[in-house]
Amino acid sequence: MNGDSIPKIACPKCGEMMNADARYCMRCGTINPNLETNKILKKNIQTTIDEYKSGKAPLIKEKSSIAAAANNTGNRTFAFYVTYLLYIVTLIVIGFSAYKNGINTLDFLIISEYPELVIIVSLIFIYIYSTELIFMKCNKQWWAGFIPIYNLMITGDITFHNQYIGLLSLVPVIGQIFMLVMFYKLGEKFKYNGWLTMIFFVIALPIIGLSDHLYEGKVYVTEGDQRSLEKDYRHKKIFVTTFMLFFLCGIALFLMGNMGKVRKTNETIEKTYYVLASKRVVEVVKKSVEENQINCASVTYSADSGVYYISYPDVGNEIHLPLYMMREAIAAYVKIDNSVQPTQYYVSMTDGKYGFQETAIDEITTDTVKNYTSLNVVPSDNVCRIVK
Repeated sequence: MNGDSIPKIACPKCGEMMNADARYCMRCGTINPNLETNKILKKNIQTTIDEYKSGKAPLIKEKSSIAAAANNTGNRTFAFYVTYLLYIVTLIVIGFSAYKNGINTLDFLIISEYPELVIIVSLIFIYIYSTELIFMKCNKQWWAGFIPIYNLMITGDITFHNQYIGLLSLVPVIGQIFMLVMFYKLGEKFKYNGWLTMIFFVIALPIIGLSDHLYEGKVYVTEGDQRSLEKDYRHKKIFVTTFMLFFLCGIALFLMGNMGKVRKTNETIEKTYYVLASKRVVEVVKKSVEENQINCASVTYSADSGVYYISYPDVGNEIHLPLYMMREAIAAYVKIDNSVQPTQYYVSMTDGKYGFQETAIDEITTDTVKNYTSLNVVPSDNVCRIVK
């Protein structure tokens, strides 16, 4: 009878009837929103969340994991300023070095090695800063990120809880494989995809370091350090913004320089085609001369005297140059000069863009090919053709 007299309420989630003084629904586990102790608990939880978001709470938890107070990570603000200032100073040194070496215009800059240097330095420092943040999240000294071998030992301690196992990464061949394994384990420790961390560690490490991913569900903070999370976020934002600015500028200059190199390479290939065409057409003409297969319009061809011309409206098609059908037609003529011995051959050719005028075959190189748009008019009486 007494049990029936206890007031009943419906569960706000599943609708199951439960005692008004019950702490939670026996069916779905939803807490009783009307119970005074639950209201106080909910208020305390919200207060803790608000303090964490505003940076007031010295210690936070995730999924009820007890967060340990650190005493050896160092100061995050100091770590930021040291790393950031070293980054800026390095960029200034690079810029000063470029200026001292005569790189004082954009044209010189894009063809120099300095854009690549800025890209590499930016990647190194974003990696170092991310490593420092990862170490501090794991209650390790931030400055270990600067020390080449020691940082491997710290990584081994983080991933396998053994400093010396990190030294395996120094072993040739096996070390590279083990390093990938450590990256995989590192991703798992921070509840990040291990495979992504292993394969794309250059991207994954900054994500883990700069984001809110926690090491084994714990957050370590320095005792007595009441820094605000907003300040910590601002430092990360400044570093990432600076990195993106110089990294993207370096990429842009690098691409501009390489597009220039590509254009130069294409131009060299184009001009090489003319050298090939000129040598090939002279071979055909010389063979025809030797075999007496030259027929002129109004005069008789004589190998003993005179200057004669063999004209080609499309030299590529007529002597079957490689890939001639994929490019503009090249008009050309070969000048046969029998007035000197041995007989001299001169070539003129153009496709309306590049070419050269009456150049001795032995002198034709890629440097000979210039911006040249039209051929000279040759005497019609001495224009000949090859009879096959």
